[in-house]
Amino acid sequence: MEIISEQVRHYLDDLHHVSDPVLDEMESMAAVRSFPIVGRHVGRILEIAARLLQARNVLELGSGFGYSAYWIAKGMPAGGRLTLTERNPDNVAAGLKFLSRGAPPSVEIRYRTQDALDVLLESDGALDMVFCDIDKIQYPRVIDPAARRLRTGGLLLVDNTLWSGRVAEKDVDDTTHAIQVFNRVLHRDPRFRSTILPVRDGVALAIRMSDEG
Repeated sequence: MEIISEQVRHYLDDLHHVSDPVLDEMESMAAVRSFPIVGRHVGRILEIAARLLQARNVLELGSGFGYSAYWIAKGMPAGGRLTLTERNPDNVAAGLKFLSRGAPPSVEIRYRTQDALDVLLESDGALDMVFCDIDKIQYPRVIDPAARRLRTGGLLLVDNTLWSGRVAEKDVDDTTHAIQVFNRVLHRDPRFRSTILPVRDGVALAIRMSDEG
């Protein structure tokens, strides 16, 4: 199921296209490897979110070869720290290469090769922003540690929350069910105020509320 029509998607792709040789190369690699990336529309959302927050401490769960991290870093202020999680050494090597060429040198970027949820649980300092794009079956496990690590006013953004529209179906597989559970629990969690942006494959956007309400 198309979340937005093909015509509108092409319009948005054209609208968000900018001349950027590093992005072009990353997108070519993704196409050759059939590697899923968020694309330029969602990438711009990530950049804007980081700019709005003046996010100095950001954690990305599931980073691949750095496509979405490239966008996040563009929105971070000088002196910011962006921590990425990825277990595939080839992706880490490619990501470091791409990010060294295109990301702001004033932002400290580091990869962690541990399990993404372990990195979230062990993260030091209050996080300004968390972007999640890990194995979808693990999505429900992200909510509580993210709430405990994000500062008040911080943002949790999560990709693939509409899952090609399958979340609206009743007879679903385990992965789709996990995303349904995640969406429902996140929307009911009083620690967050959340919504889902129906762009590309759906992006959940949740602000960490004060524990005092």
